[in-house]
Amino acid sequence: MIGIFDSGVGGLTAYSELARLLPRADILYLADRKNAPYGTKEKDELISLVRRDIQRLRALGAEKILVACCTASTVCSFIPREEATGVIPIILPTARIAAARSEKIAVIATKYTVNSQEFTKQIRSLNERATVTEIEAGRLVSLVESGARDGRLDRAAEEYLDALAEKIAKTGADTLIFGCTHFTHVEGELKSRLPHISTLHPSRIGAAALASLPLVGMGRGKRIYTE
Repeated sequence: MIGIFDSGVGGLTAYSELARLLPRADILYLADRKNAPYGTKEKDELISLVRRDIQRLRALGAEKILVACCTASTVCSFIPREEATGVIPIILPTARIAAARSEKIAVIATKYTVNSQEFTKQIRSLNERATVTEIEAGRLVSLVESGARDGRLDRAAEEYLDALAEKIAKTGADTLIFGCTHFTHVEGELKSRLPHISTLHPSRIGAAALASLPLVGMGRGKRIYTE
């Protein structure tokens, strides 16, 4: 069985991608909405939450686990090795693609992810010539959790996306990483404001990385848990 977790609805992008890539796989999605958002947590609390999510999915039978949350992915290196076996954080495969594709990259992410500079560290370790600008966009998480979607924005969401797009444009980047899975829900809105920037989606890239691994427990079960 494959387990996926995030702090809310954002990781459903990874869930949908895995269901498409592996239609016969048993997939279990865990949304920890009780503790959302993860992007405002302190390091020790975040590590504890990530370990709990992994343990919860293990208890339900997950053998491979996709950390479909960039914020949670930043602390995976602090998880004990025996607990981290079969766990795939979504930042690393995204950094590999970004480093190979571009030398002028912007990242929009939660406060915690931006402060960790994990995208910058991993991309720069693969391409020293790359310039990476990380922009805090945590408010977008609450807007998406409140219902903001492509083609369905209220005035506050419109104004926020206008201001965010302006910040991204000023970086001169040609590639934009959606450093929070929630942001894919307004991908079309951002693309309409930034038509000349290509986008990378860690949730989809992470799903593809997991789908390439040998899997066990194939069946037809698809379940979503919200806590």
